[in-house]
Amino acid sequence: MSEIIYQHFIGRGPEAEAIIAVANEKYTTFLEASNAFKEERGYENVWQTHHFTGPPSVSGPVFKERLDDKAARAKGLKLDCLVDEGHAYAPRLGTKLGKELQAALDVLNKSSIHRVKFAVAQCGMEHDVFVGRRFARTAGGFKDGVIVVKVPTGNGDSQNGSMPTPPPWLMPCKESEALAALGQ
Repeated sequence: MSEIIYQHFIGRGPEAEAIIAVANEKYTTFLEASNAFKEERGYENVWQTHHFTGPPSVSGPVFKERLDDKAARAKGLKLDCLVDEGHAYAPRLGTKLGKELQAALDVLNKSSIHRVKFAVAQCGMEHDVFVGRRFARTAGGFKDGVIVVKVPTGNGDSQNGSMPTPPPWLMPCKESEALAALGQ
């Protein structure tokens, strides 16, 4: 079976710092909107779901104490799961209040951002490859003004297309350099 080969890149300087600043600003805006949503509705907290393929999303309110079923129904909620902060609830979509809550959550979640995927997209380095029955996707990270991107090369297989051309400020590096830049 063929092994997936990756190429690593590291970016520093004003271009990297600008991308990181925009990503962090968008994420901060989402967190502020999430907190305003929580306070406006009188929730103790909200719980976020972190998806592998997408940005985090607010899934519903959290209460330290479990609501009795009648109180939950009156708010258009249903118990979904337990989280560190308490009992997590989701909208009960069979009720008018539940549908209204879901609509409000959908609007809120449109402002959500996956910061690393945003940074990779801004670098123009998104690339997916298939090698045999294996799949690989571009990964990345950033810390202290440095962006690191790990791109699968496709191992020369024409079905995977050509690897994206990095911007001039994104320099090839060894895996150890990329990990060191992220503090690992």
